[in-house]
Amino acid sequence: MAVTETMVRRADVVLIMELSQAVAVTRRFPRARRKTFLLSCLAPEVPMDIEDPAGKDDATVDACLDHVAQALKPVIEILAHRGTAAA
Repeated sequence: MAVTETMVRRADVVLIMELSQAVAVTRRFPRARRKTFLLSCLAPEVPMDIEDPAGKDDATVDACLDHVAQALKPVIEILAHRGTAAA
């Protein structure tokens, strides 16, 4: 699915899996620069770029899913804390 201007405008945060994607999104949508982040930015144990598994073998797909799950843990913690702080 291609990223659209509407998607970027409506998003509070744009999480990207690869640095090249972040560059492409912020070039195409300069206003997204302040809210575009690598998914891995809060998870130092995860590779900076999370490889797109499209068309790859099962091991690559499994590694991608593992990296995404690890990278999402701190994001979920932040969002959960944000929700409790607002209550």
